[in-house]
Amino acid sequence: MTRDIRLCLPCPDPRPGKIWGDWFFAQSLARALERAGRGVGLATAKRRSGGVWMRAVPQRWPWQDEIDLVIRGGKAWPKLGRRPLFIWLISRPDSLTDREIGEAEHIFVASELYMAELERRGARAVSFLPQCTDPDLFSPDRAEKTLASEILFVGNRRKSFPRAVVERALATGRSLSVWGRGWHDALPPGTLRGVEIPNAELGRHYASAGVVLNDHHPDMLAHGFVSNRVYDVLASGRPVLTEDMPGLPEDLRPAVFAYSDGTFAERLGTALDDDRQDRSEIAAHVRSRHGFDNRARSILEVIGHA
Repeated sequence: MTRDIRLCLPCPDPRPGKIWGDWFFAQSLARALERAGRGVGLATAKRRSGGVWMRAVPQRWPWQDEIDLVIRGGKAWPKLGRRPLFIWLISRPDSLTDREIGEAEHIFVASELYMAELERRGARAVSFLPQCTDPDLFSPDRAEKTLASEILFVGNRRKSFPRAVVERALATGRSLSVWGRGWHDALPPGTLRGVEIPNAELGRHYASAGVVLNDHHPDMLAHGFVSNRVYDVLASGRPVLTEDMPGLPEDLRPAVFAYSDGTFAERLGTALDDDRQDRSEIAAHVRSRHGFDNRARSILEVIGHA
């Protein structure tokens, strides 16, 4: 009998105004695993008073037949009892601890470049599993004229991550639309369009944009962890402008507008003037080769009948 998979999210339960991207990522992965015939549960972390993180109490006892698969962003999820522990490291690699590496049966890592580092640190088994998109949410046919924007950025602004790509875009003088929290008093009038786009509607905004801006946390950028936004935008049939970085998949690199220091304005102009009006071919490629169903198959090939 194959064991159910419990997707473990080291982030709190969703609540109004506080829903982490990893939550939506896990929801899409859960649906893909279920389509592949696997039973799936989900556990999140909860916050105690005083700001101390704890793991959610599992719905089943540790010795029952279940496998933990951690969607690893910025927080750890230690091994629980005798449950087999698998990790999908999708971001923030600098925060991964030696203990986690030692406890994991296998680490899926969203950067081919970082595999050697994990092996050097003693990982038992490692395989490359990049981030991906949900074809049910992101496709070219979701475009709507009423949602059109010349340049779109969706993301929260924090003191630790001020999103320099927005400053670069503003410096060009072009029309920019920003969605996210933390932007009040940081943008010219009319630039901030709202604090949140529901995840189910995000694909409509991407498909309706002239260009979508993307950025990466510094350690993701340095270690070649390409964000899921790159996949989502390409699946929506629109150009994405992001930092030139190691780790951009070779099959996607020709479709991505990558900039380096001093080339942002030029690359933005090129993206806006892109003559490949029909980007359906790259969208179809991303939706079929880089969707959650594809990633679920790769995961199950490794987990097998564990």
